Order: sequence, then structure tokens, then C-alpha cells
Amino acid sequence: MNKKVIAVLLAVLLAASLSARGGRDSGDGRVEITYWLSAPRTAVPSLILIAVWGCGNLIVIFLAGLQSVSPVYHDAAKIDGANAFQRFRHITIPLMTPIIFYNFLMSVITQLQVFVPTYAITRRTPSESATLFLVYLLYREGFQNNNFGYAAAISFIFFIMIAVITVLIFRFSKNFIFYEGK
Repeated sequence: MNKKVIAVLLAVLLAASLSARGGRDSGDGRVEITYWLSAPRTAVPSLILIAVWGCGNLIVIFLAGLQSVSPVYHDAAKIDGANAFQRFRHITIPLMTPIIFYNFLMSVITQLQVFVPTYAITRRTPSESATLFLVYLLYREGFQNNNFGYAAAISFIFFIMIAVITVLIFRFSKNFIFYEGK
């Protein structure tokens, strides 16, 4: 199943199952339903929870990277007297830096483009200002308000922002990424 479909299903299921859990007495005999999933104070933490839930593919990549670390290096370090922490710090982490870099870069770009859970949870709710991410603003201006020029300007600025962040990440990565063949 597509990752975006899973994100929408998760967001809709969470919104449906958790939005009407709490209620408070309004004082005049009515019970006001508290939509805690889309309330201004809790909308962003709920979106963070959804983002953490969806990081399983990163774990798979980390596990593949851990399996690619050659046991020869660990055996040599054991012979030299290194304990488990020293082997992890001086062998495993340096050999995993390309994978860490890739996962970090993809996570930054993906989280900057968060739209699906935001739209599914906060659609037409009062917390829209709390979760007004740039991609959601782009959607709202372009497709709801029909301001296509403004939406195009937002998308261009968003593209430049992602490009600058990516270039900065690549520049700073030269100091800490270790490639085994070099």
C-alpha cells in the first residue's frame, strides 16, 4: 500500500477514534465535545506522533546499514582490546555515517513536505493556524482560494528553501561522513 494512503488512513482513523473522547460541561446543560487531536494545543504533537509512527522505512535502512558493517573490523578491534562501546563508537558509527546522512536528508525533506496528515486531521477546524505548514498553505491558496500566482510563488520559495537546506546539509556532511573506500 502506498505510504501516503497509509498516512491518510492513520490520520483519519486517529481523528475519528480520538476526536470525540473528551467532553466538558458548558454550564448550560450541554456537553461540548473536545477535539483534542485537532485542538490548537495538541494538533502539532499529534502530527509529530504520526510522523514518528511513519519512520519504519528509516529503521529498515538503518538495519541494512548495520548488516553491511563488516565483522572483520570488529574482530580486529576485539583482538586489540576494544570493548563493545569503543567498537560501536569507533567502528560502527563511522561506517554508518553515509546511512545516517541519507536518512537525515530524506527525513528533513519529507517532514518539510508534510501535507497529508495535516489536511486529514485539521481540515476545517479552528487549529488551522497552529498547523499551517507551508505545503498546506500552498494547497489552501492554490486550490481553495484559487490564488494560483500566490501558490506558484509559495512553491518556488519552498523549492529554494529545500534546495538551500539540502546544500547546507551536504556542505556540513563533508566533515563527518566516512566512506570506506576513501
